[in-house]
Amino acid sequence: MINIGNPGSTYHFSGDDFYTTKEVIKLTCNLFNYKFEDLVTEGKNRISQDYCYKLDTKNTKRKLGWKCRTNIKKGILKIYKYYKSNNHYLKI
Repeated sequence: MINIGNPGSTYHFSGDDFYTTKEVIKLTCNLFNYKFEDLVTEGKNRISQDYCYKLDTKNTKRKLGWKCRTNIKKGILKIYKYYKSNNHYLKI
């Protein structure tokens, strides 16, 4: 990707499926056997509340020939496993 992309250009990498922020949190809780209701306290909606964040990957696919090779469940599990194996690098 580094050799193909143009310096200064922006490339987004994201799957094609659409999930709200709440759905991602619920999915993550389910994957690790936590109850959403036990961990999350929902507050009042803000006037400009973010319902979701969606990245447009058309430019990345067209210019770099990139395509998503994993789904969100596998991706969350990969991140978790990486964190567990490499947490000595993180300063939290």
